[in-house]
Amino acid sequence: MCFAQVFSRIDHKFDLMYAKRAFVHWYACEGMEEGEFSDTCRELAALQKDYYEVIGVLNDDDDY
Repeated sequence: MCFAQVFSRIDHKFDLMYAKRAFVHWYACEGMEEGEFSDTCRELAALQKDYYEVIGVLNDDDDY
């Protein structure tokens, strides 16, 4: 559960900073495209969902 919470906090902080476009210009100067930020955000959300699914499976197995 702790990994999913860490990903959730990172996602929330990223959303706050990205909404203000904080530091985006530095990454753009280094060759990163702005679309890569939204791709990474989606990948992080998918990873977080996967961890929650695994936790759910582990909790279901504990019942047996």
